[in-house]
Amino acid sequence: MDKSFWRYCLRLGPSVFAGAGLLLAVINGVLAQTNRVIQVDVNARAQYINQSVQLSNLEQGIARAVATAAVNNKDTKLGELLERNGIHYQFTPNSAAAAAPSAGASPPPPGAAGAAPPKPTGAR
Repeated sequence: MDKSFWRYCLRLGPSVFAGAGLLLAVINGVLAQTNRVIQVDVNARAQYINQSVQLSNLEQGIARAVATAAVNNKDTKLGELLERNGIHYQFTPNSAAAAAPSAGASPPPPGAAGAAPPKPTGAR
């Protein structure tokens, strides 16, 4: 090979490498921006999931409170409303309330200190 070819390669080489470096820098910037956009989406989904769990706990607490009110007040309409919306509950007395009462003593009324609140068994 002659010297002119090598001179041409030596003159052209740095320009090629500079162009390749510039192209890689542009690609890196595009990928970084895409990564930021995807990360924002992932963070929004994670926040939605966390809020869904918190709202689920709140919903269970509300259902438990409404079921307790239905049992304590013997409110059949409220119980029917819960049933229509897929919330099934049952009243279970505590073990202390389930123990045999002493002679002449009457069992505690629903919702009294010796009774456990009803537990909703259904979910929507």
